[in-house]
Amino acid sequence: MAALAGAAPAVGVMPAFATAATLDWQLPAADLSAAGQNAQVVQLAVNPVDGGATAVWRRRNGATPNKWIVQAATRPAGQASFGAPQDLSAAGQDAYPPQVKIAPDGSAVAVWTRFNGLTPSHSIIQAATRPAGQASFGPPEDLSLPGASAGNPVLAIGGDGTVTVAWPRSNAVQVATRPAGQSSFGPAETLTSDAAPLNGPNIVAAPDGATTVAWTRTNNPSTYVPEARTRPAGGGPFGSIQAIGDPGIGTDPALAVGPDGSVSATWIRQVSSVNVLQVATRAAGQGTFAAAQDVSGPQSANWPAEIAYGPDGATTITWYGSTGADDVIRVATRGAGQPSFAAPEAISQRGSAYRPRLAVAPNGSATVAWLSDLAGSRLVQAATRFAGDSSFGAATAISATGAEFAAPAVGAGPDGTATAAWMFINGSSNTIIQSARGLAPSDPTPGPDPTPGPDPTPTPTPTPTPIPTLAVAGLKAKVSKTGLYLASSATVSGAGKVTQAATTGSGKSLKTWCRASVTPAAAGTFALKCDLGRKGRAYLKKKALTLKVATTFTPTSGVSVTRVATLKLKRRR
Repeated sequence: MAALAGAAPAVGVMPAFATAATLDWQLPAADLSAAGQNAQVVQLAVNPVDGGATAVWRRRNGATPNKWIVQAATRPAGQASFGAPQDLSAAGQDAYPPQVKIAPDGSAVAVWTRFNGLTPSHSIIQAATRPAGQASFGPPEDLSLPGASAGNPVLAIGGDGTVTVAWPRSNAVQVATRPAGQSSFGPAETLTSDAAPLNGPNIVAAPDGATTVAWTRTNNPSTYVPEARTRPAGGGPFGSIQAIGDPGIGTDPALAVGPDGSVSATWIRQVSSVNVLQVATRAAGQGTFAAAQDVSGPQSANWPAEIAYGPDGATTITWYGSTGADDVIRVATRGAGQPSFAAPEAISQRGSAYRPRLAVAPNGSATVAWLSDLAGSRLVQAATRFAGDSSFGAATAISATGAEFAAPAVGAGPDGTATAAWMFINGSSNTIIQSARGLAPSDPTPGPDPTPGPDPTPTPTPTPTPIPTLAVAGLKAKVSKTGLYLASSATVSGAGKVTQAATTGSGKSLKTWCRASVTPAAAGTFALKCDLGRKGRAYLKKKALTLKVATTFTPTSGVSVTRVATLKLKRRR
Protein backbone atom coordinates (compact mmCIF):
# COMPACT_ATOMS: atom_id res chain seq x y z
CA MET A 1 0.00 0.00 0.00
CA ALA A 2 1.26 3.43 -0.91
CA ALA A 3 1.04 6.53 1.21
CA LEU A 4 -1.33 9.21 -0.01
CA ALA A 5 0.28 12.44 -1.09
CA GLY A 6 -0.90 15.52 0.79
CA ALA A 7 0.08 18.46 2.87
CA ALA A 8 2.09 17.75 5.98
CA PRO A 9 -0.06 17.76 9.10
CA ALA A 10 0.18 20.78 11.35
CA VAL A 11 0.25 19.44 14.89
CA GLY A 12 -1.08 21.96 17.41
CA VAL A 13 -0.47 22.20 21.13
CA MET A 14 -3.18 23.16 23.60
CA PRO A 15 -2.81 26.69 24.91
CA ALA A 16 -1.59 27.17 28.44
CA PHE A 17 -4.43 27.94 30.84
CA ALA A 18 -4.47 29.88 34.06
CA THR A 19 -3.80 27.94 37.23
CA ALA A 20 -6.55 29.72 39.16
CA ALA A 21 -8.72 27.60 41.41
CA THR A 22 -11.75 25.83 40.00
CA LEU A 23 -15.13 25.08 41.49
CA ASP A 24 -15.50 21.79 43.33
CA TRP A 25 -18.00 20.12 41.00
CA GLN A 26 -20.06 17.43 42.73
CA LEU A 27 -19.85 14.56 40.25
CA PRO A 28 -21.23 12.40 38.77
CA ALA A 29 -24.13 14.51 37.60
CA ALA A 30 -27.64 13.75 38.85
CA ASP A 31 -30.62 12.88 36.65
CA LEU A 32 -33.44 15.43 36.91
CA SER A 33 -35.93 13.90 34.47
CA ALA A 34 -37.15 10.31 34.46
CA ALA A 35 -35.95 7.82 31.87
CA GLY A 36 -38.35 6.25 29.40
CA GLN A 37 -39.28 9.35 27.40
CA ASN A 38 -37.21 12.07 25.73
CA ALA A 39 -36.54 15.25 27.72
CA GLN A 40 -35.00 18.29 26.04
CA VAL A 41 -34.13 21.99 26.15
CA VAL A 42 -33.41 22.74 29.80
CA GLN A 43 -33.36 26.22 31.32
CA LEU A 44 -32.23 27.08 34.84
CA ALA A 45 -32.64 29.84 37.43
CA VAL A 46 -30.72 30.18 40.70
CA ASN A 47 -31.89 32.36 43.58
CA PRO A 48 -29.21 35.03 44.06
CA VAL A 49 -30.15 35.37 47.74
CA ASP A 50 -30.22 31.82 49.11
CA GLY A 51 -28.88 29.63 46.25
CA GLY A 52 -32.06 27.64 45.66
CA ALA A 53 -32.55 26.58 42.04
CA THR A 54 -35.33 25.66 39.61
CA ALA A 55 -34.88 23.85 36.28
CA VAL A 56 -37.52 23.58 33.55
CA TRP A 57 -37.60 21.48 30.38
CA ARG A 58 -39.95 19.74 27.98
CA ARG A 59 -40.56 15.96 27.99
CA ARG A 60 -42.73 13.48 26.15
CA ASN A 61 -45.53 12.33 28.46
CA GLY A 62 -45.77 8.78 27.09
CA ALA A 63 -49.55 9.02 26.69
CA THR A 64 -51.63 8.54 23.57
CA PRO A 65 -51.09 10.80 21.75
CA ASN A 66 -47.51 11.22 22.98
CA LYS A 67 -47.21 14.99 23.47
CA TRP A 68 -44.53 17.33 24.78
CA ILE A 69 -45.25 18.70 28.25
CA VAL A 70 -43.32 21.21 30.37
CA GLN A 71 -41.81 19.95 33.62
CA ALA A 72 -39.96 21.61 36.49
CA ALA A 73 -37.78 20.47 39.38
CA THR A 74 -36.61 22.55 42.34
CA ARG A 75 -33.63 22.37 44.67
CA PRO A 76 -34.53 24.21 47.88
CA ALA A 77 -31.98 26.46 49.54
CA GLY A 78 -29.45 24.49 51.57
CA GLN A 79 -30.24 21.20 49.81
CA ALA A 80 -27.84 19.22 47.65
CA SER A 81 -30.32 17.70 45.20
CA PHE A 82 -33.41 18.54 43.17
CA GLY A 83 -36.84 17.20 44.05
CA ALA A 84 -39.11 15.12 41.82
CA PRO A 85 -40.30 16.70 38.56
CA GLN A 86 -43.69 18.43 38.40
CA ASP A 87 -45.82 18.68 35.26
CA LEU A 88 -46.55 22.35 34.53
CA SER A 89 -48.47 22.21 31.25
CA ALA A 90 -51.60 20.16 30.66
CA ALA A 91 -51.48 16.97 28.60
CA GLY A 92 -53.25 16.68 25.27
CA GLN A 93 -51.39 19.38 23.31
CA ASP A 94 -47.70 19.99 22.65
CA ALA A 95 -45.90 22.51 24.87
CA TYR A 96 -42.59 23.95 23.80
CA PRO A 97 -39.32 25.11 25.36
CA PRO A 98 -39.89 26.92 28.67
CA GLN A 99 -38.06 29.73 30.45
CA VAL A 100 -37.85 30.36 34.22
CA LYS A 101 -36.85 33.22 36.54
CA ILE A 102 -36.73 33.57 40.33
CA ALA A 103 -38.00 36.76 42.00
CA PRO A 104 -36.28 38.56 44.89
CA ASP A 105 -38.79 37.04 47.35
CA GLY A 106 -37.94 33.50 46.17
CA SER A 107 -41.04 32.91 44.06
CA ALA A 108 -40.48 31.45 40.59
CA VAL A 109 -42.26 32.08 37.28
CA ALA A 110 -42.09 29.73 34.27
CA VAL A 111 -43.39 30.53 30.77
CA TRP A 112 -43.78 28.40 27.66
CA THR A 113 -45.63 27.99 24.35
CA ARG A 114 -48.54 25.53 23.99
CA PHE A 115 -51.00 24.71 21.24
CA ASN A 116 -54.55 25.56 22.26
CA GLY A 117 -56.29 22.68 20.45
CA LEU A 118 -58.86 24.94 18.80
CA THR A 119 -59.82 24.92 15.13
CA PRO A 120 -57.76 26.37 13.62
CA SER A 121 -55.11 25.53 16.20
CA HIS A 122 -52.68 28.25 17.27
CA SER A 123 -49.86 28.32 19.79
CA ILE A 124 -50.37 30.51 22.86
CA ILE A 125 -48.17 31.74 25.71
CA GLN A 126 -48.76 30.32 29.19
CA ALA A 127 -47.22 31.02 32.60
CA ALA A 128 -47.19 29.33 36.00
CA THR A 129 -45.96 30.61 39.36
CA ARG A 130 -44.48 28.89 42.40
CA PRO A 131 -45.18 31.20 45.36
CA ALA A 132 -42.37 32.00 47.78
CA GLY A 133 -41.90 29.23 50.32
CA GLN A 134 -44.02 26.75 48.34
CA ALA A 135 -42.86 23.49 46.78
CA SER A 136 -45.15 23.43 43.73
CA PHE A 137 -46.20 25.64 40.85
CA GLY A 138 -49.80 26.73 40.49
CA PRO A 139 -52.01 26.15 37.43
CA PRO A 140 -51.09 27.71 34.07
CA GLU A 141 -52.43 31.10 32.99
CA ASP A 142 -52.98 32.08 29.34
CA LEU A 143 -51.13 35.29 28.44
CA SER A 144 -51.67 35.62 24.67
CA LEU A 145 -54.95 35.65 22.79
CA PRO A 146 -56.12 33.00 20.30
CA GLY A 147 -56.45 33.86 16.64
CA ALA A 148 -52.75 33.93 15.74
CA SER A 149 -49.74 31.93 16.85
CA ALA A 150 -47.35 33.22 19.53
CA GLY A 151 -44.10 31.58 20.58
CA ASN A 152 -40.64 31.73 22.16
CA PRO A 153 -41.53 33.71 25.30
CA VAL A 154 -38.91 35.39 27.50
CA LEU A 155 -39.43 36.97 30.90
CA ALA A 156 -37.83 39.31 33.41
CA ILE A 157 -38.56 40.09 37.06
CA GLY A 158 -37.70 43.52 38.43
CA GLY A 159 -36.29 44.23 41.85
CA ASP A 160 -39.77 45.38 42.89
CA GLY A 161 -41.29 42.00 41.92
CA THR A 162 -42.95 43.13 38.67
CA VAL A 163 -43.00 40.27 36.13
CA THR A 164 -42.99 41.03 32.40
CA VAL A 165 -43.22 38.40 29.65
CA ALA A 166 -42.44 39.20 26.00
CA TRP A 167 -43.00 37.10 22.87
CA PRO A 168 -43.39 37.38 19.09
CA ARG A 169 -46.91 37.03 17.66
CA SER A 170 -47.21 37.07 13.89
CA ASN A 171 -44.64 39.79 13.04
CA ALA A 172 -45.14 41.86 16.19
CA VAL A 173 -43.63 41.88 19.70
CA GLN A 174 -46.11 41.68 22.57
CA VAL A 175 -45.76 41.85 26.36
CA ALA A 176 -47.90 41.02 29.37
CA THR A 177 -47.19 42.37 32.85
CA ARG A 178 -48.03 41.24 36.37
CA PRO A 179 -47.46 44.16 38.75
CA ALA A 180 -45.81 43.53 42.11
CA GLY A 181 -48.25 42.06 44.61
CA GLN A 182 -50.74 40.93 41.95
CA SER A 183 -51.75 37.32 41.25
CA SER A 184 -52.48 37.54 37.52
CA PHE A 185 -51.16 39.17 34.37
CA GLY A 186 -52.77 42.09 32.60
CA PRO A 187 -53.80 42.03 28.92
CA ALA A 188 -51.21 41.69 26.18
CA GLU A 189 -49.71 44.92 24.84
CA THR A 190 -48.21 45.25 21.35
CA LEU A 191 -44.83 47.02 21.15
CA THR A 192 -44.22 46.90 17.39
CA SER A 193 -46.20 46.90 14.20
CA ASP A 194 -46.49 43.70 12.17
CA ALA A 195 -45.26 45.39 8.99
CA ALA A 196 -41.77 43.83 9.07
CA PRO A 197 -40.49 40.40 10.18
CA LEU A 198 -38.78 40.29 13.57
CA ASN A 199 -36.22 38.17 15.39
CA GLY A 200 -36.32 37.96 19.16
CA PRO A 201 -37.32 39.43 21.53
CA ASN A 202 -35.17 39.53 24.66
CA ILE A 203 -35.96 41.32 27.92
CA VAL A 204 -34.33 42.60 31.15
CA ALA A 205 -35.66 44.38 34.24
CA ALA A 206 -33.65 46.75 36.44
CA PRO A 207 -33.59 46.70 40.25
CA ASP A 208 -36.12 49.58 40.27
CA GLY A 209 -38.44 47.71 37.88
CA ALA A 210 -37.61 49.60 34.66
CA THR A 211 -37.97 47.08 31.82
CA THR A 212 -36.26 46.99 28.42
CA VAL A 213 -37.34 44.79 25.50
CA ALA A 214 -35.10 44.40 22.42
CA TRP A 215 -35.42 42.64 19.06
CA THR A 216 -34.09 42.76 15.51
CA ARG A 217 -36.31 44.14 12.74
CA THR A 218 -35.85 43.16 9.11
CA ASN A 219 -36.31 46.21 6.88
CA ASN A 220 -35.46 44.35 3.66
CA PRO A 221 -34.47 40.75 2.90
CA SER A 222 -30.82 41.29 3.88
CA THR A 223 -30.76 44.21 6.34
CA TYR A 224 -31.48 43.95 10.06
CA VAL A 225 -31.75 46.68 12.69
CA PRO A 226 -31.51 46.00 16.47
CA GLU A 227 -34.19 47.99 18.30
CA ALA A 228 -35.48 48.45 21.86
CA ARG A 229 -38.27 49.99 23.93
CA THR A 230 -38.15 50.75 27.66
CA ARG A 231 -40.85 51.11 30.31
CA PRO A 232 -39.76 53.35 33.19
CA ALA A 233 -39.74 52.35 36.84
CA GLY A 234 -43.14 52.53 38.46
CA GLY A 235 -45.02 51.38 35.38
CA GLY A 236 -46.58 53.51 32.70
CA PRO A 237 -46.27 53.09 28.94
CA PHE A 238 -43.20 51.92 27.08
CA GLY A 239 -41.15 54.64 25.42
CA SER A 240 -40.70 54.99 21.68
CA ILE A 241 -38.75 52.51 19.57
CA GLN A 242 -35.02 53.24 19.48
CA ALA A 243 -32.50 51.79 17.01
CA ILE A 244 -29.55 50.62 19.11
CA GLY A 245 -27.22 49.57 16.27
CA ASP A 246 -26.49 50.21 12.62
CA PRO A 247 -28.42 48.36 9.90
CA GLY A 248 -26.72 45.27 8.51
CA ILE A 249 -26.75 41.50 8.56
CA GLY A 250 -27.07 40.56 12.22
CA THR A 251 -28.74 38.66 15.04
CA ASP A 252 -31.28 39.51 17.72
CA PRO A 253 -29.66 41.26 20.72
CA ALA A 254 -28.99 39.69 24.11
CA LEU A 255 -29.51 42.00 27.08
CA ALA A 256 -28.08 42.58 30.56
CA VAL A 257 -28.88 45.11 33.27
CA GLY A 258 -26.47 46.50 35.86
CA PRO A 259 -26.99 47.21 39.55
CA ASP A 260 -27.39 50.93 38.77
CA GLY A 261 -29.90 50.35 35.97
CA SER A 262 -27.45 50.51 33.06
CA VAL A 263 -28.46 48.27 30.15
CA SER A 264 -26.12 46.66 27.61
CA ALA A 265 -27.16 44.89 24.41
CA THR A 266 -24.94 42.62 22.33
CA TRP A 267 -25.44 41.13 18.88
CA ILE A 268 -23.44 39.90 15.91
CA ARG A 269 -23.18 42.07 12.82
CA GLN A 270 -21.49 41.08 9.60
CA VAL A 271 -18.70 43.51 8.69
CA SER A 272 -16.71 42.85 5.48
CA SER A 273 -17.84 39.19 5.50
CA VAL A 274 -16.64 38.75 9.12
CA ASN A 275 -19.11 38.24 11.97
CA VAL A 276 -18.26 40.88 14.58
CA LEU A 277 -19.68 40.90 18.10
CA GLN A 278 -20.92 44.39 19.00
CA VAL A 279 -22.12 45.92 22.27
CA ALA A 280 -24.12 49.09 22.90
CA THR A 281 -24.80 50.49 26.38
CA ARG A 282 -27.36 52.86 27.82
CA ALA A 283 -25.88 54.37 30.97
CA ALA A 284 -27.96 54.73 34.10
CA GLY A 285 -30.25 57.73 33.88
CA GLN A 286 -29.82 58.10 30.12
CA GLY A 287 -32.57 57.76 27.54
CA THR A 288 -30.55 56.47 24.58
CA PHE A 289 -27.90 53.86 23.85
CA ALA A 290 -24.37 54.98 23.02
CA ALA A 291 -22.75 53.99 19.73
CA ALA A 292 -21.98 50.29 19.41
CA GLN A 293 -18.39 49.10 19.85
CA ASP A 294 -16.70 46.00 18.44
CA VAL A 295 -15.69 43.42 21.06
CA SER A 296 -14.73 40.17 19.33
CA GLY A 297 -11.51 41.23 17.61
CA PRO A 298 -10.33 39.95 14.22
CA GLN A 299 -11.66 36.39 14.60
CA SER A 300 -15.14 35.65 13.36
CA ALA A 301 -17.73 35.43 16.15
CA ASN A 302 -20.69 33.05 16.28
CA TRP A 303 -24.08 33.31 17.98
CA PRO A 304 -25.35 32.85 20.61
CA ALA A 305 -23.52 35.28 22.90
CA GLU A 306 -24.39 36.03 26.52
CA ILE A 307 -23.76 39.14 28.61
CA ALA A 308 -24.05 39.88 32.34
CA TYR A 309 -23.18 42.54 34.89
CA GLY A 310 -21.35 41.99 38.16
CA PRO A 311 -22.25 43.62 41.49
CA ASP A 312 -19.72 46.42 40.91
CA GLY A 313 -20.96 47.19 37.39
CA ALA A 314 -18.26 45.23 35.53
CA THR A 315 -19.65 43.64 32.36
CA THR A 316 -18.75 40.17 31.08
CA ILE A 317 -19.63 38.76 27.68
CA THR A 318 -19.00 35.29 26.22
CA TRP A 319 -19.29 33.83 22.72
CA TYR A 320 -17.60 31.28 20.51
CA GLY A 321 -15.59 32.00 17.42
CA SER A 322 -13.53 30.24 14.81
CA THR A 323 -9.74 30.30 14.61
CA GLY A 324 -9.76 28.31 11.37
CA ALA A 325 -9.26 24.78 12.64
CA ASP A 326 -11.04 25.25 15.96
CA ASP A 327 -14.09 26.86 17.53
CA VAL A 328 -13.02 28.50 20.79
CA ILE A 329 -14.98 29.94 23.72
CA ARG A 330 -13.98 33.53 24.41
CA VAL A 331 -14.73 35.97 27.20
CA ALA A 332 -14.26 39.75 27.29
CA THR A 333 -14.74 42.02 30.30
CA ARG A 334 -15.35 45.74 30.70
CA GLY A 335 -14.26 46.84 34.15
CA ALA A 336 -16.53 48.93 36.33
CA GLY A 337 -16.47 52.52 35.08
CA GLN A 338 -14.41 51.64 32.01
CA PRO A 339 -15.49 52.79 28.53
CA SER A 340 -14.45 49.69 26.59
CA PHE A 341 -13.84 45.95 26.85
CA ALA A 342 -10.43 44.39 27.39
CA ALA A 343 -8.97 42.00 24.83
CA PRO A 344 -10.86 38.68 24.63
CA GLU A 345 -9.62 35.69 26.64
CA ALA A 346 -9.82 32.14 25.23
CA ILE A 347 -11.03 29.76 27.95
CA SER A 348 -11.61 26.48 26.06
CA GLN A 349 -9.18 23.86 24.83
CA ARG A 350 -8.31 23.20 21.22
CA GLY A 351 -11.15 21.49 19.38
CA SER A 352 -14.77 22.41 18.76
CA ALA A 353 -16.37 24.40 21.58
CA TYR A 354 -19.69 26.18 21.22
CA ARG A 355 -22.97 27.35 22.82
CA PRO A 356 -21.51 29.06 25.90
CA ARG A 357 -23.75 30.04 28.80
CA LEU A 358 -22.78 32.65 31.40
CA ALA A 359 -23.72 33.27 35.04
CA VAL A 360 -22.27 36.05 37.22
CA ALA A 361 -22.79 35.62 40.96
CA PRO A 362 -23.69 38.39 43.42
CA ASN A 363 -20.13 38.16 44.80
CA GLY A 364 -18.64 38.84 41.33
CA SER A 365 -17.55 35.31 40.39
CA ALA A 366 -18.35 34.35 36.77
CA THR A 367 -18.92 30.82 35.45
CA VAL A 368 -19.22 29.81 31.79
CA ALA A 369 -20.51 26.38 30.70
CA TRP A 370 -20.34 25.14 27.10
CA LEU A 371 -20.28 22.11 24.81
CA SER A 372 -16.95 20.67 23.66
CA ASP A 373 -16.01 18.09 21.05
CA LEU A 374 -12.69 16.70 22.25
CA ALA A 375 -11.17 13.70 20.49
CA GLY A 376 -14.53 12.86 18.96
CA SER A 377 -16.49 12.87 22.23
CA ARG A 378 -18.97 15.59 23.13
CA LEU A 379 -19.13 16.74 26.73
CA VAL A 380 -20.07 19.71 28.88
CA GLN A 381 -17.24 21.82 30.31
CA ALA A 382 -17.16 24.79 32.65
CA ALA A 383 -14.65 27.39 33.80
CA THR A 384 -14.85 30.00 36.56
CA ARG A 385 -13.26 33.37 37.21
CA PHE A 386 -13.44 34.01 40.93
CA ALA A 387 -14.18 37.43 42.36
CA GLY A 388 -11.03 39.55 42.26
CA ASP A 389 -9.28 37.38 39.66
CA SER A 390 -8.37 38.72 36.24
CA SER A 391 -8.70 35.45 34.30
CA PHE A 392 -10.62 32.20 34.21
CA GLY A 393 -9.32 28.95 35.66
CA ALA A 394 -8.87 25.74 33.71
CA ALA A 395 -11.81 24.13 31.95
CA THR A 396 -13.41 21.26 33.88
CA ALA A 397 -15.43 18.41 32.37
CA ILE A 398 -18.69 18.23 34.33
CA SER A 399 -20.53 15.61 32.26
CA ALA A 400 -19.80 12.06 31.21
CA THR A 401 -18.04 11.55 27.88
CA GLY A 402 -18.94 9.58 24.80
CA ALA A 403 -22.53 10.77 24.45
CA GLU A 404 -24.38 13.64 22.82
CA PHE A 405 -25.29 16.80 24.68
CA ALA A 406 -27.14 19.98 23.86
CA ALA A 407 -28.28 23.25 25.37
CA PRO A 408 -26.34 23.60 28.64
CA ALA A 409 -27.71 26.07 31.19
CA VAL A 410 -25.89 27.63 34.16
CA GLY A 411 -26.77 29.78 37.17
CA ALA A 412 -24.87 31.12 40.18
CA GLY A 413 -25.67 31.50 43.88
CA PRO A 414 -24.64 34.29 46.24
CA ASP A 415 -21.23 32.83 47.13
CA GLY A 416 -20.27 31.93 43.54
CA THR A 417 -21.49 28.33 43.75
CA ALA A 418 -22.68 27.35 40.25
CA THR A 419 -25.35 24.95 39.02
CA ALA A 420 -25.35 23.60 35.45
CA ALA A 421 -27.89 21.47 33.60
CA TRP A 422 -27.89 19.85 30.16
CA MET A 423 -29.43 17.19 27.94
CA PHE A 424 -27.81 13.75 27.96
CA ILE A 425 -28.37 10.65 25.83
CA ASN A 426 -28.56 7.94 28.48
CA GLY A 427 -27.30 5.02 26.40
CA SER A 428 -30.71 4.04 25.07
CA SER A 429 -32.91 5.99 22.74
CA ASN A 430 -33.90 8.52 25.39
CA THR A 431 -32.54 11.94 26.23
CA ILE A 432 -32.70 12.98 29.87
CA ILE A 433 -31.90 16.15 31.81
CA GLN A 434 -28.88 16.07 34.11
CA SER A 435 -27.42 18.60 36.54
CA ALA A 436 -24.27 19.16 38.56
CA ARG A 437 -23.32 21.68 41.23
CA GLY A 438 -19.93 23.36 41.57
CA LEU A 439 -19.17 24.42 45.14
CA ALA A 440 -17.17 27.57 45.72
CA PRO A 441 -13.98 27.16 47.78
CA SER A 442 -14.39 28.51 51.30
CA ASP A 443 -11.78 30.01 53.57
CA PRO A 444 -11.38 28.09 56.85
CA THR A 445 -12.64 29.87 59.96
CA PRO A 446 -9.57 31.12 61.85
CA GLY A 447 -9.10 29.64 65.29
CA PRO A 448 -7.17 30.93 68.32
CA ASP A 449 -3.42 31.28 68.05
CA PRO A 450 -1.78 28.01 69.12
CA THR A 451 0.37 27.83 72.23
CA PRO A 452 4.03 28.13 71.19
CA GLY A 453 5.89 24.86 71.35
CA PRO A 454 9.16 23.37 70.15
CA ASP A 455 10.01 23.84 66.51
CA PRO A 456 8.62 20.89 64.56
CA THR A 457 10.76 18.74 62.36
CA PRO A 458 10.64 20.24 58.88
CA THR A 459 8.38 18.33 56.51
CA PRO A 460 10.13 17.40 53.28
CA THR A 461 8.77 19.23 50.26
CA PRO A 462 6.72 16.74 48.25
CA THR A 463 7.91 15.86 44.79
CA PRO A 464 5.57 17.53 42.30
CA THR A 465 3.54 15.33 40.01
CA PRO A 466 5.28 15.37 36.62
CA ILE A 467 3.36 17.00 33.79
CA PRO A 468 2.40 14.31 31.23
CA THR A 469 3.83 14.66 27.75
CA LEU A 470 2.56 13.47 24.38
CA ALA A 471 4.25 13.68 20.99
CA VAL A 472 2.55 12.51 17.79
CA ALA A 473 4.71 11.68 14.79
CA GLY A 474 4.44 10.17 11.33
CA LEU A 475 0.77 10.91 10.82
CA LYS A 476 -0.13 9.87 7.28
CA ALA A 477 -2.87 8.17 5.32
CA LYS A 478 -2.45 4.79 3.71
CA VAL A 479 -4.74 3.63 0.95
CA SER A 480 -5.53 0.52 -1.02
CA LYS A 481 -8.17 -0.15 -3.66
CA THR A 482 -10.74 -0.91 -0.98
CA GLY A 483 -9.42 0.53 2.29
CA LEU A 484 -8.13 3.67 3.99
CA TYR A 485 -6.49 4.15 7.38
CA LEU A 486 -4.33 6.65 9.26
CA ALA A 487 -0.99 5.54 10.67
CA SER A 488 0.93 7.42 13.37
CA SER A 489 2.97 6.94 16.52
CA ALA A 490 2.43 8.41 19.97
CA THR A 491 5.27 8.90 22.44
CA VAL A 492 4.05 9.26 26.04
CA SER A 493 5.70 9.91 29.38
CA GLY A 494 4.09 7.10 31.35
CA ALA A 495 1.27 4.61 31.81
CA GLY A 496 -2.26 5.51 30.80
CA LYS A 497 -4.44 5.48 27.71
CA VAL A 498 -3.97 7.05 24.28
CA THR A 499 -7.05 7.70 22.15
CA GLN A 500 -7.28 9.11 18.66
CA ALA A 501 -10.23 10.28 16.57
CA ALA A 502 -10.41 11.72 13.06
CA THR A 503 -13.35 14.06 12.47
CA THR A 504 -14.82 16.56 10.06
CA GLY A 505 -17.22 19.40 10.76
CA SER A 506 -18.17 20.79 14.15
CA GLY A 507 -21.20 21.22 16.36
CA LYS A 508 -24.23 19.37 15.04
CA SER A 509 -22.39 18.58 11.78
CA LEU A 510 -19.53 16.79 13.56
CA LYS A 511 -18.72 13.43 11.95
CA THR A 512 -16.25 10.91 13.36
CA TRP A 513 -14.55 8.87 10.63
CA CYS A 514 -12.41 6.60 12.79
CA ARG A 515 -11.14 5.93 16.31
CA ALA A 516 -8.04 4.21 17.65
CA SER A 517 -6.63 3.57 21.11
CA VAL A 518 -3.74 1.95 22.93
CA THR A 519 -3.08 1.45 26.65
CA PRO A 520 0.62 1.89 27.52
CA ALA A 521 1.85 0.23 30.69
CA ALA A 522 4.87 2.54 30.83
CA ALA A 523 6.54 5.37 28.96
CA GLY A 524 7.41 4.68 25.34
CA THR A 525 6.39 5.01 21.70
CA PHE A 526 3.28 3.22 20.46
CA ALA A 527 1.73 2.71 17.03
CA LEU A 528 -1.80 3.88 16.24
CA LYS A 529 -3.99 2.74 13.36
CA CYS A 530 -7.21 4.69 12.78
CA ASP A 531 -9.22 2.75 10.19
CA LEU A 532 -11.66 4.67 7.96
CA GLY A 533 -12.53 1.43 6.17
CA ARG A 534 -14.43 1.01 2.93
CA LYS A 535 -16.65 4.04 3.54
CA GLY A 536 -13.67 6.31 3.87
CA ARG A 537 -12.10 4.87 0.73
CA ALA A 538 -15.35 5.28 -1.20
CA TYR A 539 -15.59 8.92 -0.12
CA LEU A 540 -12.01 9.62 -1.20
CA LYS A 541 -12.76 8.29 -4.67
CA LYS A 542 -15.33 11.06 -5.07
CA LYS A 543 -13.71 14.08 -3.41
CA ALA A 544 -10.88 15.30 -1.22
CA LEU A 545 -11.10 14.96 2.56
CA THR A 546 -9.72 17.24 5.29
CA LEU A 547 -9.56 15.54 8.68
CA LYS A 548 -9.00 16.96 12.13
CA VAL A 549 -7.06 14.30 14.02
CA ALA A 550 -7.12 14.67 17.82
CA THR A 551 -4.83 12.45 19.91
CA THR A 552 -5.25 12.46 23.69
CA PHE A 553 -3.04 10.95 26.39
CA THR A 554 -4.82 10.33 29.70
CA PRO A 555 -2.26 9.25 32.31
CA THR A 556 -3.14 7.00 35.22
CA SER A 557 -2.80 10.10 37.41
CA GLY A 558 -2.76 13.76 36.50
CA VAL A 559 -4.37 15.75 33.72
CA SER A 560 -4.81 14.68 30.11
CA VAL A 561 -3.05 16.35 27.20
CA THR A 562 -4.23 16.60 23.58
CA ARG A 563 -2.48 17.20 20.27
CA VAL A 564 -4.51 18.19 17.21
CA ALA A 565 -3.41 17.81 13.58
CA THR A 566 -5.06 18.74 10.30
CA LEU A 567 -4.53 16.16 7.57
CA LYS A 568 -5.55 16.99 3.99
CA LEU A 569 -6.17 14.00 1.73
CA LYS A 570 -6.37 14.52 -2.01
CA ARG A 571 -9.01 12.80 -4.07
CA ARG A 572 -7.75 9.43 -5.24
CA ARG A 573 -9.64 7.15 -7.56
